[in-house]
Amino acid sequence: MKKRDADKKILQYKQKIYGFALSKTSDYEQAQELAQEIICEVYISLLNSENIVNFDGYVYRIASNVYSKFVANLIAGRKVSCIDDNPDAISVNDHYFYEDNKAEMETLKKEISYLSERQRSVVYLFYYKKYGFPLL
Repeated sequence: MKKRDADKKILQYKQKIYGFALSKTSDYEQAQELAQEIICEVYISLLNSENIVNFDGYVYRIASNVYSKFVANLIAGRKVSCIDDNPDAISVNDHYFYEDNKAEMETLKKEISYLSERQRSVVYLFYYKKYGFPLL
């Protein structure tokens, strides 16, 4: 398919793709991430394809495959926390010792692992690397 035709099809289907993503995730941020991934895959596929008979089915099949990869990545991300297991990497106050509150700290790391990759990065940078973010 020609680039101009692919651009038109993407513009025509972008709302439907976002609606699909939102119905699957029920979260605006995750829906945006998923929709972007779907649109990229559809676009690349369109550029490499000719004579698509059932375009709705074609887009739905790609969206479903991208969604399944998206879910697999979310599950894999929850199994591995980006917070270092080294207690020295965890910023603690003088009155709050890691060894005394080890169970609490492990629970905190587990809960942080359930955040999206972007949210984990923000928490890690703000609390553990001491990067301050200006308030809007």
